[in-house]
Amino acid sequence: IRDAMTYAVQKGSLVTVAMGNEYEEGNPTDYPAGYAGQIDGVIAVSAVGRSLKRAYYSNTGAHNELAAPGGDVRDGGTAGTIWQAGLNPLDSDPFSVIFPRFDRYVELPEQGTSMAAPHVAGIAALVYSQGVTNPAALEKLLEATAQDLGAPGKDNEYGYGLVQPRSALRGFGIAR
Repeated sequence: IRDAMTYAVQKGSLVTVAMGNEYEEGNPTDYPAGYAGQIDGVIAVSAVGRSLKRAYYSNTGAHNELAAPGGDVRDGGTAGTIWQAGLNPLDSDPFSVIFPRFDRYVELPEQGTSMAAPHVAGIAALVYSQGVTNPAALEKLLEATAQDLGAPGKDNEYGYGLVQPRSALRGFGIAR
């Protein structure tokens, strides 16, 4: 997986990876997130809830680089989750469905670092569309423009902080 991520970055792709959701189960280092600190252009993403506090489940560690909204039912109940369109669980249950359907979608409340990582990828895509195409430069820009949360500077809970779309776009004079 590390080699695949390195290859993707060398070919010009920024990679965002979820930190993991096992904080209360011992906070293990999840991979591929554990490789993020070793590869410029790969970003490990933790999750925050509505109050901008680390989501109770979100793993922490020195390899954490950015935080993004991931939802947290303990911080707002269902309203504190991330609503997304997904496959109907009844159509894709691997224990009861032989041929899953991919033509019916439902909106579902979700939470997890897997909800947070796409926020960072989307913001990176916006910046990329404006001409910042080097994965390492994209990562550095997103880190430099993040809203610092927690202990000052980079920390294990939030990395460099909460990703900021406007600041990232303004950082290169792209947005006003």
